[in-house]
Amino acid sequence: MSRSSSRGRGSAPAPPPPADPTRTAHQLAQQLGVEEGRLTAIPSGTLQRVMDDLGWTALDSARVFAALASTQASMASSMVASMASTQDSLKAYFETAEQRALEPWRLEDQRLQSERAAVTKMDVAEIQAQFLDAAKNAALTADEVMQGTYLLFGDSEAAKQYSMMLLQRRGQSRIRAHNSFVLQHLDPLMSSTNAARISTLQFPLFPPTKAFNGLNTRLLNEVETVTGGGRKQGPTPAVFRRPKTDPEGGGHIPLVQDQSGVWAADTSEIEAAFSAVYDQLNLLTSEVKQLKDTTAQPKLSSLVSSAKSTLGATRRAFRKATGTQDVYPGNRGRGRGGRGGRGGRGAGPRGGGDEEDF
Repeated sequence: MSRSSSRGRGSAPAPPPPADPTRTAHQLAQQLGVEEGRLTAIPSGTLQRVMDDLGWTALDSARVFAALASTQASMASSMVASMASTQDSLKAYFETAEQRALEPWRLEDQRLQSERAAVTKMDVAEIQAQFLDAAKNAALTADEVMQGTYLLFGDSEAAKQYSMMLLQRRGQSRIRAHNSFVLQHLDPLMSSTNAARISTLQFPLFPPTKAFNGLNTRLLNEVETVTGGGRKQGPTPAVFRRPKTDPEGGGHIPLVQDQSGVWAADTSEIEAAFSAVYDQLNLLTSEVKQLKDTTAQPKLSSLVSSAKSTLGATRRAFRKATGTQDVYPGNRGRGRGGRGGRGGRGAGPRGGGDEEDF
């Protein structure tokens, strides 16, 4: 029994040799001259024959196939994640496109967001340089110059000062407060030599830095030349861009505030004036139709006189509604009553008052 048992134990298969740690998928790829990721494209049978020819053991082969299986799983997972990301991107794109179609303001809002992001990255010095360049090219209105002074060249104290100017002051009062503030921050030489002129200046100074000294000097010299040094405000100086609504040389339309606090132009007088003119023109049209088949001179003379009277009334109504002076060349240098004064007909050679000044 012991001899038989001894022979049975001796016939058991020998254990396989241990796996070589250097025999990896990476090593196999180098042997084949391909990238490791390309091994998954080679049939497993072909890979097995290659490893057999190289003398790799079964454990070596198993380890290689396990590594390739893990690589395939990772690639599949990445592909699924990429597809999901692509689907999410497409979904977001079409949702955004649909929102823009239903709400067009979103496109403008996105553009403004991009603009704000770009401005956020800008340095303040860069914006100041752009402001200076615009000022030198007369591309800024007087109001824009005031705003830029506090927004770009002022500190928190300057911002508070300007906020109170907006709340408590209007027109020339705000400009005087602005110029007084700028005067305090000008360099001593500029301040001492121009303080008197600045105190009567009717337009806002540029920021109190040396870079703007030349513009401030030009402004002071131009205003002094135009107004003769007086306090009467002249036309907008050339160093400013004149706003499209600049009322210089004309009258004005009064502003009224409704119950909700909104300000608006009161055009009731203008509407009434032009309504009256419209009625007069309708009357003249009907009279012209009546003269269509007749050449009666008295009637025609009366029609011409009526037309002159209507045009004169139109001019007076427009002056009253807008506050403008008589701008017709024929009336310059005369009073409102024409050559004969306001006395009416017969007061002068032409005797027609405003109605005949055409």
